[in-house]
Amino acid sequence: MIVSSLSVAGGTGQLVTGAGWVTAIGVACGGTAGNYVLYDGTSAGGQVLYAATVEPGVASPGLALPHGALPFRSGLYLSVPAGTLAGAITVAAGMTLADLVAFLARIVA
Repeated sequence: MIVSSLSVAGGTGQLVTGAGWVTAIGVACGGTAGNYVLYDGTSAGGQVLYAATVEPGVASPGLALPHGALPFRSGLYLSVPAGTLAGAITVAAGMTLADLVAFLARIVA
């Protein structure tokens, strides 16, 4: 199991190859509003996992998922069609659902 915080600075690109879970998103925009889309895959042709608009000077809303994490199978691709982002996306790669539940239980306790 690998848990890492991926730096997001600027725009579009492949963040992770292979399966894993997004466990946190913390991004903000500069002087203009921006939006971003996370895809399961290696390009913007993958399945949309999460999309958000970020207002200038305001941090992105966190994931509002029942299990507190967002799974992906083929990779994690970030597209930033408008604006410029800065921040981090925390990813747990190479783990099963049971691994993720145990990890989340440790960090919440």
